[in-house]
Parts: sequence; structure tokens; C-alpha cells
Amino acid sequence: MSRPQFAREESQRAELKSQATSSAQILKARPKVECAARSAELRKFLNALYSQFREALRQSPPAN
Repeated sequence: MSRPQFAREESQRAELKSQATSSAQILKARPKVECAARSAELRKFLNALYSQFREALRQSPPAN
């Protein structure tokens, strides 16, 4: 194997290794991203429910 061919293959191996590493990091981070997205949806839903609750309290007559 010639020196230029070795250098070319070495850079190709390094690129493939970095791609594999980054795809593994993406797969590892996916549950965190899904959890954050789900939390955002739940937060929006709960905020809407809480605002409805507070509005209902304002509308109800005071208890004596």
C-alpha cells in the first residue's frame, strides 16, 4: 500500500468513526429530547387547566 493511499484510507476511517460516534450520540440523546417535548406539551396542557380553574374560582360566589 502506498503512502498516499494509506493516508486517504486513514482519513476515510476517521470520518466513518466520527459519523458512527455522532449517530450514537444522537440515539443516546433521543430519549431526553422526547422527554423534553412531552414535558412541554404537558406543561401547556396543565397551564390551560390551571387558568380555567382560576377563572372558575373568580366566577364563583364567595362562600360565607
